[in-house]
Parts: sequence; structure tokens; C-alpha cells
Amino acid sequence: MNYDRFYNDDEDREVYDDGYGDSYDEFEGHETIGYLNSQEIISVINADLAQKEMKLELLEKAIKIASSSWFWRFKSEEKKLDAIIRMYFALRELTEIE
Repeated sequence: MNYDRFYNDDEDREVYDDGYGDSYDEFEGHETIGYLNSQEIISVINADLAQKEMKLELLEKAIKIASSSWFWRFKSEEKKLDAIIRMYFALRELTEIE
């Protein structure tokens, strides 16, 4: 699950000059993560669940379409899986779900 991280831009961050014209931030390479309230977390989780449900529905449709072929029973498991994958990606491209 991918959650967006919110970074603090504290005014007390110090930037050091090494005397050679280069400067560096004391927090460079470190993350300062802010807090999310519970409503924001719930909305992110709901969006993630909705997207997963849509992907699951596409997979179910891909299986149904691929298995509707008369030759389905005679195909190997590998060929069946390949047909399902191709159908899933074709449906996903049509509906533009990432």
C-alpha cells in the first residue's frame, strides 16, 4: 500500500557552509515525516480498497472471458494463465486502471 508522506519544513533547519562554496543541509538524506489525521488515513485506505476492488473485478471478467473459449478445456495450465493475463491487461488498458 502506498501512502503519501508529508514532510516538515521546519524553519530551525540549519544549512552549513564548508568554506569551499558548498553547503549542506543537516537533515539531508533523512526524512522528517509529519502526522496524518485519522480522516485522511481513512480516505487513503478507502481509495486503495476501491482500486483493488476494481482490479479484482477486472480479473474476474478476464477469467470469465478467457474461459469462455471452446478450446479452454484442452489448454495447458500455462496457456490458460497466459490467456487470462493477456485478457486482464487488455481490459485494464480499456478501462485505464493503473
